[in-house]
Amino acid sequence: MTNVDEEWGEKCEEIFLLTINMYNKTKNKNCVYDFKHKKNEKNIAELKSRRYNFSWCPDWQISQHKFQQFKMLYNQGYRIIVYNLFYDGLYYWRYTPNKAIKECNYRFGGRDDRGKNERKPYHYIRGEFMKKSRYNIKAPDLFDECLI
Repeated sequence: MTNVDEEWGEKCEEIFLLTINMYNKTKNKNCVYDFKHKKNEKNIAELKSRRYNFSWCPDWQISQHKFQQFKMLYNQGYRIIVYNLFYDGLYYWRYTPNKAIKECNYRFGGRDDRGKNERKPYHYIRGEFMKKSRYNIKAPDLFDECLI
């Protein structure tokens, strides 16, 4: 991941945490999820930030590895929410193994434009099953700060 990608992702996480003040950031950078609920640590969330509007893409990818970990955590009593932050708002999807089977597609995907091959198996959450959050937050425009 490039520094620009990392910085933008961190900025999105900051915006998310400032607006949705119920989570704490996980301390382990390699953790399978990004946030734990402040009052109930078995409520966890993953945030994916996207540089386009919700309607631009029909589905959103989560790695097969994360889905496997989500299933293990779910079986241990965790509640998992996947958030997607777009230019036009925040959307979410609640993970359960049954919903994953019914509401996701599984295929090979990814990218290779960040200096390494990131193509691997993914689960794609179909957009029709994502819900718009009541929180009015949006992903920051990557170019807002560098245009003169």
